[in-house]
Amino acid sequence: NGKPIVKGEENQPEEMKTFSTRAAIFIMIYIVTAVLSFYDFLITMANVSGARWGLTLERAFNSILPCVFAHFMLALNAGVYRTPNIAPFHQLYIMCRYVAVMMAVNNLARMVQSLCIEAGRPIAVLDAEQ
Repeated sequence: NGKPIVKGEENQPEEMKTFSTRAAIFIMIYIVTAVLSFYDFLITMANVSGARWGLTLERAFNSILPCVFAHFMLALNAGVYRTPNIAPFHQLYIMCRYVAVMMAVNNLARMVQSLCIEAGRPIAVLDAEQ
């Protein structure tokens, strides 16, 4: 089956528990989600000024939440090598993967938007140039 074999107790070969290719890809997605979220958090925090500091702090808090979620999923993957087969846990585990992908796309869009605002270029100008 392609998994590494290690010697177990009494010199009996045992299969080593490893991540599947799909699990490794989702670990990378969780890492990208966390990085994009943290970058968006830092860009948002750089804009704290004036009378709108409450709104800026709210946006910063909302931008750091996907990073927290990604770290929870990374911690869960440290102990779960295979997707659970039991009814509610299987669906929850798969749904968390979909949520992570949607959060990565959302964080990328928010980061591009924050960078455009920081540069003083509205998003509509970018669309007109293409």
